[in-house]
Amino acid sequence: MAGIPVAGSIAVSADDFAAVYVNGQFAGQVGSVSVSSLALAAQSSLTTFDITSLLVQGQNTIKVLGQNGPFGDTSNYRGDPAGVVFGGSLEFQNVPEPTSLSLAGVACVILWASFRRLTRQHYQKSWDATRRAEAKQP
Repeated sequence: MAGIPVAGSIAVSADDFAAVYVNGQFAGQVGSVSVSSLALAAQSSLTTFDITSLLVQGQNTIKVLGQNGPFGDTSNYRGDPAGVVFGGSLEFQNVPEPTSLSLAGVACVILWASFRRLTRQHYQKSWDATRRAEAKQP
């Protein structure tokens, strides 16, 4: 995404464990593959991570890795499915492109030059009219 990162968050719920990485850096984890109470808690609610400090200007990569623990009926896959649910939001502030800034600068210089030329012409005509009027006086 273009622009400067202003805010970012991701909310995760997992059966049984999930880890979140942003641009290769660890952002947080939820649940467990070894403690059943933590795994159960991770399934019951969303855990939100603030990832603003891990975002960069340009392209960002967010990875959510899920893993199932040895809880429940492991003899039958349908008896203990794994899953991860996540959602989030990212906010970026637009930054003008250098080309746009250059064009704006050129436009300002042209306007300044035009204004200066017009004012010089106006004062020159005024000055010439004054000198002619003085020359006609006896």
